[in-house]
Amino acid sequence: MRIYKKMVSVIISVIFTATLLSGCGISFDIGFENMVIETKTIVQEDYDISIDVKEIEISLDYFIENLNIIEEQTESEVLDAFENNSNLVMKYIYLAKETGQFYLHPFVEMPEDYDVRARPWYIQAMKEEIYISEIYEDVATGEQIITIAKKIVIDSKLYGVIGIDVVVDKN
Repeated sequence: MRIYKKMVSVIISVIFTATLLSGCGISFDIGFENMVIETKTIVQEDYDISIDVKEIEISLDYFIENLNIIEEQTESEVLDAFENNSNLVMKYIYLAKETGQFYLHPFVEMPEDYDVRARPWYIQAMKEEIYISEIYEDVATGEQIITIAKKIVIDSKLYGVIGIDVVVDKN
């Protein structure tokens, strides 16, 4: 009888252990599958944004290379170039020269002590050549935006930073 009880105990233990392990395996498979789905969603969202970022970077290069905004132009000439070549994706487009001059389209009144060279996007673009911010809330409108800013270097001479703010739509 004792051998019978031991055999039953061993069989029950084996069945219990097998059931427990297969349940863990199923749980692991489900968890892994959910992780893969979430990763694909994140990658898809990042992919959508990166397509827009690449388009914005092309626009920044266009402004730098083709519009002569870097040369000694008046503020109105720079702003006209921005206005004539901006699109619906761009919330703001701006040029911050190394001298501290700042041209912004559409116009927003800045405080008198506003120094663009102290702004995070300016500092980061100067370090990284191109800066892409995290999504943040625009103080003026409350919209979710990102900043894409690019250092301007022509013939090894540093001129400043050009940037575009883009409204990010919620999916």
